[in-house]
Amino acid sequence: MRDERFAFGAFLSWFAITASWWALAFAPLPVPPEWLATTRAVCFGTLPSGLPDSWGWILLLLAPASMLAFLVAVWGRALGRALAAASRRPVGRTLLVALAVLLFGGLADVGGRVAAAVRTAAAAGSGAGRLLSTRAIS
Repeated sequence: MRDERFAFGAFLSWFAITASWWALAFAPLPVPPEWLATTRAVCFGTLPSGLPDSWGWILLLLAPASMLAFLVAVWGRALGRALAAASRRPVGRTLLVALAVLLFGGLADVGGRVAAAVRTAAAAGSGAGRLLSTRAIS
């Protein structure tokens, strides 16, 4: 039971950190404060489209994925038991549904931003390649 609690706590911590990381990159602000714009530029290489540069996407995707892979590799069975136990309780089900809503809502929001940036780039005639890198694609 102790392993399950630790694994579940580690999973919740991973989720919170990942969600915070993505919120830092994509928080919808009309005009972000200077400190936030600078932080986004340094951490993710934010392009004029508002999307991260290619290396920023790598950080946003692979860093959380590698942490989750570690959790599953080390505490996979305990995590599975903890998630199953949580799904059997009303509070646990509510928590899991809330996490799923946050996950899919965030993915839909980011997908919408990417689609809008692609449409804007296509309308401007600059091509989608400029959305993915600060370097010209030849």
